[in-house]
Amino acid sequence: VVEQHTGWEYDFWRVENDPRGGGTIRAEWGGRTRVDGDGLASDATAANFGLLAGIIRFEELAAGRIDHALFLFVGCAAEEHVPPAIGNGSECDDPQDAPAMGQLFWLDMSFEEIDALDVAPWTKTILRALAEYGGYAGDTGGNEAFAVHFESATSYTGYGQPNPWLVFADEPGVTSWRGPLRFDIADAVDWGSRLRVIDPCHATGEC
Repeated sequence: VVEQHTGWEYDFWRVENDPRGGGTIRAEWGGRTRVDGDGLASDATAANFGLLAGIIRFEELAAGRIDHALFLFVGCAAEEHVPPAIGNGSECDDPQDAPAMGQLFWLDMSFEEIDALDVAPWTKTILRALAEYGGYAGDTGGNEAFAVHFESATSYTGYGQPNPWLVFADEPGVTSWRGPLRFDIADAVDWGSRLRVIDPCHATGEC
């Protein structure tokens, strides 16, 4: 929830109720952060990133251009976090080589290589963002190697608007799982040879 007149972003995890017409929102965890600040300390994600940070919005994917780094979910994490994260995720059974919260990943591919791939246009848009800006590990969950974070359709349907994401429903690589659409980029590239881990000093400006 963003209060545009104050500049505060309120983030919630596991909201238990939806008080239509006003009332008290109950959630298991949450906090707030400034939309004009560093986007940290909202307490709704493991890394303590604000929930707006790095999400893929419908307008961006539809336009074919994402001008920011992406928010990444990883299956489990290392014991300690690295900048810019200020919190830890669920620790892996063997955390020695696990990704840390705040870890920046970068896709080592040129735009020309990406454009030459036999994948859907929406896939290329996400890959170009990862190649230009990268993605930060911000939370843990599921069994994926990593997953990107999309804007919820509720941002539209909660105000009586149609779900805009449905325009992608028939695109290659898009499936429906228990209602929401799933955008599958698992086989888009050879992640093992093209995904790089960037030194955390880049986030602090120390290198």
